[in-house]
Amino acid sequence: MQTMTSSSHRDRPTASPAPCAAETTRFPSAAAYAAALEASAERRARGDEGTADAAALRELRLLLEENLSALRAVYEEQRRTIASALRHVETARDELGALSQADAPWVAALDQTRALIRAAFAEMAAGKPQQR
Repeated sequence: MQTMTSSSHRDRPTASPAPCAAETTRFPSAAAYAAALEASAERRARGDEGTADAAALRELRLLLEENLSALRAVYEEQRRTIASALRHVETARDELGALSQADAPWVAALDQTRALIRAAFAEMAAGKPQQR
């Protein structure tokens, strides 16, 4: 939980946002990159620098391709999350629109209830007994 830094809400906890796939997935690219650096250093120490540079470039290319695929996965997840949020907003908007219609069933029921209460109060004011 994080706390807000505003002075009026300083002690009020707020929920942390849900982690996305990039935060919950362990990418092997960091370990692969470290291993590639170690292998490259070992090859240089043995004197295989010509082949080490080509191997290091291949390893770097693989690392960059892995990172690109991870970024694409995060992008797709965020795209799906935003689409889902928009669907929820549209549903809420439609429901509010239904509530705001003058001919909605709840409006008629409320009007009938108001009429019954008004009639009951009128009878009470006139001193007539109520009929059930």
